[in-house]
Amino acid sequence: MKGNLTIGKVYCSKGDNYVSIRIEDEKSSIQFLEIDISLEGIANAIFGASPTDCEFNLRNTENVGKKREIKSVNVRVPDNRHLLKEKDWAKLAEPFEVDGWIGHHDDLDNSKNKNRDGTFRMRMTRFVEDTNDSI
Repeated sequence: MKGNLTIGKVYCSKGDNYVSIRIEDEKSSIQFLEIDISLEGIANAIFGASPTDCEFNLRNTENVGKKREIKSVNVRVPDNRHLLKEKDWAKLAEPFEVDGWIGHHDDLDNSKNKNRDGTFRMRMTRFVEDTNDSI
């Protein structure tokens, strides 16, 4: 698999500076591994004093390696949208959330997403197996 690696020094006001390493899967655009390591620890790892202690967070691994698909749909939202609760947003999005598509419900309360016809543009995302893989 291909991905992106980001390494940066984090400066903290309390003096606990450290190195942050992030790995993102190229296909899904999911940042699935976060590693935080002290400055001394990164120096030891680079110069062969391994193993070196670090803190890490592994997350969102179920969709790593899958292809991210994105689309948008227009959703009719009632005029009293400012009174709606989270469950109401989910109910409005429900007819569009089929075949693995998940809507970004917060788009329905953002006036920047309002179309001329009164509907709201909602982003949708899903992850699918990529059948065009070549190893």
